[in-house]
Amino acid sequence: MEALLQTIGAPEDGRIPELARSCLAALAMQLHMATRQILEADRRILAWHRSNATSRRLDHIPGIGPLVATALVASVPNPQAFKSGRDLAA
Repeated sequence: MEALLQTIGAPEDGRIPELARSCLAALAMQLHMATRQILEADRRILAWHRSNATSRRLDHIPGIGPLVATALVASVPNPQAFKSGRDLAA
C-alpha cells in the first residue's frame, strides 16, 4: 500500500494516468484521514482504559485486551446484576 501511495504522490512517475492519479490522490487523502481518526480514537480509549481500575483488572484476563476491557466496562454498568460470568455472556 505504501508503495502505491508513493507512486500516486509522484507526478513524474508516468505509470498512472493523470486523471486516475487525481482520483487516487483523493482516496489516499481519505485513507490518511481515516487512519489518523482511528489512531486518535485508539489513543483516547487507551488513556481511558489506563485511568479505570475495573478496565485494567479485566485486561489481566487472557484474551481480554484494553479495547475489550473498555467495551465491557462501558456496556455493563452494573456487573452485580449477573449471578455469574455465564449469565453475563448469555
